[in-house]
Amino acid sequence: MVWIDDDDQRNESVGQYRSLDKLKAGGGDWDETDTGWWIFTDSKTQQKVEPTAWISETDDGDDDNEDN
Repeated sequence: MVWIDDDDQRNESVGQYRSLDKLKAGGGDWDETDTGWWIFTDSKTQQKVEPTAWISETDDGDDDNEDN
């Protein structure tokens, strides 16, 4: 996914959608505002983000190979 950080920097990350039930199953104090897309910023830190675009596994950036 693509997301914009607090410094207006465009980032590409693998993200995971977390429902409230999934968050609560992991323990901790969660509420509805925590539901959404989460990414790892490093090996120990996670951050909730708002995706601005999606990148598929097959996106290679080469538009010349599209079947039209």
